[in-house]
Amino acid sequence: MSVRATIDRYVFGMRERKVPIEALKGVYPIHKQSWAAPLAADDDYFVTTTALPASAADWVLGTPAGFVKDAPDFPRNVVAVCSGSQSGNLVAYGWDIKGRYVSETIALNGATPVAGKVAFASYQKFRVPAKADSETIKIGTGIVMGLDRPLAADTILFGTATGVQMTNATRGTVVLASQAANADRNGTWAPHSNYAADGSKILVVYYIPSDMVVVE
Repeated sequence: MSVRATIDRYVFGMRERKVPIEALKGVYPIHKQSWAAPLAADDDYFVTTTALPASAADWVLGTPAGFVKDAPDFPRNVVAVCSGSQSGNLVAYGWDIKGRYVSETIALNGATPVAGKVAFASYQKFRVPAKADSETIKIGTGIVMGLDRPLAADTILFGTATGVQMTNATRGTVVLASQAANADRNGTWAPHSNYAADGSKILVVYYIPSDMVVVE
C-alpha cells in the first residue's frame, strides 16, 4: 500500500471512529494548530478605498495614506476589489508563516472581489496597476488561514470551534502545500461558513503534517 493510501485510510478511520486525540499523541505525528479569536474577513484591512495611480506603482505602509496596516491578525490570504473596470495585476510581496519571502500575483476583476491563495504573515509592499479610468481599490483579508506545518495530503482529522467538534461536512476547505507560483508552500485551511472567523471563536484543527514529526 502506498504511503498516501496508508495515510488516507488511517485518517478516514480516525474521523469515523472519533478516537480521542489525547490517545494518539506521542504515537502518531499529530499536530494541533489553533487560532484564538481570529478576526472576520475585512475587505479594506490593509488598504482603505484609494484611487489607483496613473502608472503602475509600489505601495508601502503609509504611502499612500490609505495603506494603513501591513500584517493581518494571523497569516491568511489577501482579497482585493476595485470600484470599476480593472483587469490588471495586483502583486503582493511579503513573508509567510515561516518567515520566507514570498510573492503572489492576483488578476483583478473590476468590482468583483478576488481572493489570493497565499497566506501572508506580513507585507513588504503591494504593486498596483495603472488605473483604467478613475477606479479605486481596496485590499483586505480573506478567510483562508495559513498552516504552520506542511500538508502534502488532506490529513486533517477534525477541528473544533470554541470546543464544538466540526463534522466531516463542516471541517472546512484544505488546499495542499505547493511550490508552484502563487501557491502556499505549507498549505492552507479555510473554516466552513458555520464556523467563520468573527473575532470571538477559538478555531482548532488536528492534522498529520507531511514532515511526519511527532508533536507532544
